[in-house]
Amino acid sequence: MTPISEYDSNWIDYGEPADPPPSPERIKAIHYAGHAAIAVAQDVEIKLLTLKPLSEVDVNLDGAYLLDEGTILHFTQPQPENPSYRYKASERLLQIALAGQCAELVHRDISCSIELVMEAVTDFELVLDNAETLIPDKDLRLSYLVRDIVWMDRFLRMPEFRTVVCEISDALLEHGVLNGDRVKEIYDEAMKSDLDAPARRPSRRRRRPDYSPMPYRPDLNDCPVF
Repeated sequence: MTPISEYDSNWIDYGEPADPPPSPERIKAIHYAGHAAIAVAQDVEIKLLTLKPLSEVDVNLDGAYLLDEGTILHFTQPQPENPSYRYKASERLLQIALAGQCAELVHRDISCSIELVMEAVTDFELVLDNAETLIPDKDLRLSYLVRDIVWMDRFLRMPEFRTVVCEISDALLEHGVLNGDRVKEIYDEAMKSDLDAPARRPSRRRRRPDYSPMPYRPDLNDCPVF
């Protein structure tokens, strides 16, 4: 076949066409999968992930905590008389809420920033509510949020978590709804298969990364430098 360039001297070869952008359903699935992956890593139970409209029955499930229109957690509400529990709950919710938009950005290979994370308005309102509980000082709070977004970006780019988010979002797209047991099963299977992959395994078994929350410290000088 004669190349087009021989017929048209002005024709420019721009190479293969770029991959089409992900569909809105795929983006939603990745968003919810990001929430779910970090929730499971934080030992917070998932009640339901869904791409379908939530019913009144779904929202009123025992112990249900509605994170957004597609993510229901099993999360006991913080008790005011227990500051330690309230602090820990706020810390976990903040990071779970950040993970949805950050997962979308990582999937599109865009660096996470506070400006882009703020575009997920519902999630970011929850982030701010919990950040206020953790850090009363407004200026210090913003600095910690910037730091946590950088941390979340790096965390979700880890091969283990790329696999987890991909597997959960694929299953959600296939079935439309996933219960908490299935989400946990996918998480465990994806994490195990990634850690055990012979092509990536060093001479001795890798230690699983520490998925515990980053502690909030009162002095910014103590923050890790990225």
